[in-house]
Amino acid sequence: MMKKILCTILGAITLTTTATGAFSAEYRLGSENSQIMTVQNALENKGYEINDKSGFFGLKTLAAIIDFQDRTNIEISGTINEQTKRALLKDSDTGNSNEDLYWLSRIVHAESQGESFEGKLAVANCVLNRVKSTQYPNTVKEVIFDTKYGVQYQPTSNGTIYQTPDESSVKAAKEALSGVNPIGDCLFFFNPAIATNFWISENRQLYKIIGNHHFYL
Repeated sequence: MMKKILCTILGAITLTTTATGAFSAEYRLGSENSQIMTVQNALENKGYEINDKSGFFGLKTLAAIIDFQDRTNIEISGTINEQTKRALLKDSDTGNSNEDLYWLSRIVHAESQGESFEGKLAVANCVLNRVKSTQYPNTVKEVIFDTKYGVQYQPTSNGTIYQTPDESSVKAAKEALSGVNPIGDCLFFFNPAIATNFWISENRQLYKIIGNHHFYL
């Protein structure tokens, strides 16, 4: 059995691909998707140690999947396939609830690298405040990619939104989603040192300065 598991790991390492969309295909080492984050949380709930639960299918996730498949008599593939997903989530209420965390942690990471944890938490809440507002779309992803009045967040146009978030950004997103909020009802933020457009500071009320970011109501 150990030889089979080692062969599975080696095979998975040589078959790294990035998958998107729902569970219509197998996810394997190197894939990145919000659905993988759901599986990672389910694995952690079953006692597995998953250091990175950002939706990236890394070695820790691979080892956990292989062990889970072995323990539950599922054919050991080292991939998140339909059978494995059903077995993991049958007693879980995680469902698709990690879609918001997936995108929120990415915008926090892209916008707040180098900022304090409070600063990251504040950025996360600006996005969530827009979700709550009738002036903006109703989901985290739609708010982030909103272009009704032009690009709202530069990471969506320069591609940094797709970077894997660090642990601090994921934690900030989680805490914001749980209700921790240091910036009240702020809907806007920007860094005046690098900004090219000062509409926010000229038209909105300053609420708080955290690190390099100024937050506005």
